[in-house]
Amino acid sequence: MTGQRGDTRRRVRDAALTLFAERTYGATRLQDIADAMGVTKAALYYYFHTKEEILTDLVEPAVEELEAILDRAEGHDFSPAATRDLLVAMGELYARDRRLLTVLMFDRTFRAQPVLGARVLACRRRTQRALNRSDAEDAMVGEVRALAALAALTVPLAALEGYEDLRPLVGPSVAAACAVLGIRPPRARAGAAAVGSAVAE
Repeated sequence: MTGQRGDTRRRVRDAALTLFAERTYGATRLQDIADAMGVTKAALYYYFHTKEEILTDLVEPAVEELEAILDRAEGHDFSPAATRDLLVAMGELYARDRRLLTVLMFDRTFRAQPVLGARVLACRRRTQRALNRSDAEDAMVGEVRALAALAALTVPLAALEGYEDLRPLVGPSVAAACAVLGIRPPRARAGAAAVGSAVAE
């Protein structure tokens, strides 16, 4: 019975994440999730009492992982090598599920949530600071470049169609972000195609 309950809970999570990504979190109702599953709204309450509870269950592990990635990165000097490591770690996290990436990075209604949304916005600010490689006199240029690098990493993973498995897109997306920042992309792993063109450290 526990296995069946776990399967149903996973189905609720899957249906909710699909709807959050397609419609936004704010535009999705519990009734929509129940309809997508072919169950009654009352049946959902056995697994989750609120839409916020579903969101937390879906998103909090990824937010915690993103915070840990940034904690590790902030312990370094943001050299080109450390910046590449940060981009790769973030790319691998985001490539796990396009729907989750869409909610985390592009859903304004999610980011308006007082706790999880605020944590994700804080992560975005931390990421932009980490990617801002400019001198103080170029602060605005550095901020724009950092945001452009973050977009170069995340937009292909969220928007390129025809890829069920996003992992092959991580290398080219990281290379694009490195190109924006003016640093060399990571070396291709053994057996993987080289990505991007070399840029000076």
